[in-house]
Amino acid sequence: QVQEARGELAAALSSLSRATSLAPTTVPYLLDKARLALRLNRREEAAADLDRVLQLDPSCAQARLLKARLHLIRGMARQKTGDHAGQISDFRRALELAPELFSQGERRAVSQLVRSQNA
Repeated sequence: QVQEARGELAAALSSLSRATSLAPTTVPYLLDKARLALRLNRREEAAADLDRVLQLDPSCAQARLLKARLHLIRGMARQKTGDHAGQISDFRRALELAPELFSQGERRAVSQLVRSQNA
């Protein structure tokens, strides 16, 4: 946390990687590592850590929110590349993980997109 506070994000991530290799089932380390990986745009690494957390604790609200944010980021990137099926899949998964991130109108819009894809 000291490294992160000093802006040394890569060093902080490296330290957390060492910590999680020594204690691979310690949820707080995995969450911090995933959060930092997201800040450093290392999405696949963040996804793997969040998947591990949710495997250890499926009800972990912080992991569900971070994973939903990851799906939103990925969905927006897919929209820019024209991957509409991937975009919808990511938005749907984000909605499933953390519906509280979406307004009522956004939830309806995602649901309509999913229905249109399935039609």
